[in-house]
Amino acid sequence: MEQNKPFIRLLRSPYHFYFFDVNRNQVVRVSKKTYQNLQEWLETGEQPRMDRTIVNLQKRGYLSDFHVKEIEHPMTPVVTDLLQTQIHSMVLQLTQECNFRCSYCIYSESHSKLQRVHSDKKMSRETAYRAIDFFAEHTASVNYPRIAFYGGEPLLEFEMMKELTAYARKVFGDREIRFTFTTNGSLLTREVAEFCLDNQIGFLISLDGPEKIHNVNRRFAGNGKGSYETVRKNIDMIYKNYPKLWDGVSANMVIDQQYDFDEITTLFNEEEFASINQFLLSDMDDIYSVEKTVRTTSFRAKEEYHKFAAYIDYLKNGDYTGKNWFEKDAVMGLKKITSEMKPQNQLSERSSHSGPCIPGSTKLFVNADGLFFPCERVSEFSDAVCIGDLDHGFDTDKVLHLLNLGKLNGENCKQCWAFTHCTLCARHADDHGKLSGDFKNSFCNRVRYGMERRLMTYIMMKECQRGEIGS
Repeated sequence: MEQNKPFIRLLRSPYHFYFFDVNRNQVVRVSKKTYQNLQEWLETGEQPRMDRTIVNLQKRGYLSDFHVKEIEHPMTPVVTDLLQTQIHSMVLQLTQECNFRCSYCIYSESHSKLQRVHSDKKMSRETAYRAIDFFAEHTASVNYPRIAFYGGEPLLEFEMMKELTAYARKVFGDREIRFTFTTNGSLLTREVAEFCLDNQIGFLISLDGPEKIHNVNRRFAGNGKGSYETVRKNIDMIYKNYPKLWDGVSANMVIDQQYDFDEITTLFNEEEFASINQFLLSDMDDIYSVEKTVRTTSFRAKEEYHKFAAYIDYLKNGDYTGKNWFEKDAVMGLKKITSEMKPQNQLSERSSHSGPCIPGSTKLFVNADGLFFPCERVSEFSDAVCIGDLDHGFDTDKVLHLLNLGKLNGENCKQCWAFTHCTLCARHADDHGKLSGDFKNSFCNRVRYGMERRLMTYIMMKECQRGEIGS
């Protein structure tokens, strides 16, 4: 630990000087002189003696040099109890088969050894029933347990989905249970729509932009043809004929930044997507990919422009009023960082960085073989993130190991100013089937960069609200 140095991150805008106090979880504005004194203090370890602002801030509990002494997730003592009564969501992999071959999908990369590939493997009826039984037995303290059907493409197993929905309702009895699934949209029919409407099932559709862009990456298996026309026809069918069902539909867009930002976002101007419940946006996930994502400067520049436009709209109207989901996403991010900036007195002596979920409790992914994983985004080839199976239940030691990933590189975590806002989880520590502190460390700069950008956005909004920008 660096003794006598305040645990802070210095920040500055074009207008003012600030620091983020890690212990207090607050951004504090200071004068240029105090900023320079803090900078010198961090560099030399010698506290300035003549700065009254620093002395007053210390009296109020700021600028502490306190660091976490031991890395341990606060839920560690109760995780065994949580796994017995609080599994909030179960994801069932009905099939590993998919009728698409999306270019960026890790399951399509047969040359990758880090993740499974598409296959004709399906979850057996016995495995599915046992998984639902297991779920029902471990949700006593959950108000609204949820089952999500996953693939591959889960609608390839639509008959199984119908059967499992009925079985789950029978097992849970009078308890309320919710259902959802993720689909590529190609197999949505009126029969599927009626079933979802009757059973109050929401779902997530993948659509990557207008036809030209969507068809580059999202193609049918076998003939290699683009899927946009089929998917869009099915979306229109649901939107026009099942408005009540449409209220529970969300969409997901994987952003290919090789294309023009404005061209991608033309999709948001269309009636269906302006009114959709939610449109999730994500960059191509390249953790398990052989080819890494290319991020273009021109795309980022336009994205930043639209973010700023969204912030102005938010300030002017009290909320975002436009239709562009990139801009909506930016405002949601701003609201999130604002809600996270809750003042506190000091870090706990025993704590953990904020990235890991509670494996198996927050979500339990059961693959076609009945193996347990924290979620569907980790590698099914990795023993390090396999946390049990239907035959033996949870492997509590592995759950605790994943929960306390910070122990892999504890000293680095203790010194990190983004400690309480970290987003790193098991998949960021899984290096070819083994948990690695070095591999996890390789993502740390990305987290700190992202957090600093979020803090600067937060600062910009505060300055706008005070009328300090453009005045």
